[in-house]
Amino acid sequence: MKSKKGFTLIELLAVIVILAVIALIATPLIMNVINDARKNAAIDSGYGYLKAVENAMVSKMYEDTTVAFNNGKIAPGTGDAVTYTETVTSGTATPINLTVTYSGSKASFTEIAVTNGSISGVTGLSVNGYKLTYDATSGKLSAE
Repeated sequence: MKSKKGFTLIELLAVIVILAVIALIATPLIMNVINDARKNAAIDSGYGYLKAVENAMVSKMYEDTTVAFNNGKIAPGTGDAVTYTETVTSGTATPINLTVTYSGSKASFTEIAVTNGSISGVTGLSVNGYKLTYDATSGKLSAE
């Protein structure tokens, strides 16, 4: 007599049910990991863009030694251009055009505050749909 080898229908269904339960448990965990990775990538892009803005300021100071970036604000322009305007108590300040060279994810912002040649505040910074918040005391970015 030959013995039959194989799995019964009940055994196969039990395996499918077990795999489905594992998939239901693992899917939200995997989605959280993916979302955290995207958020961290946006933060990294934000840091990269702010460093590119600082590099543009340093390049401008190197080209023109009369520029000091003491106390003013950077506003977005078109393309890679941004405009720095010094805060003055009397008269009008001459805007300085800067070209920001950055190849990462495009960041958008409302305003970047500059004090003593470095970034002291950022408003409205966003990258890839994530709103980034800049902590001026620590210089750290966080994403929402």
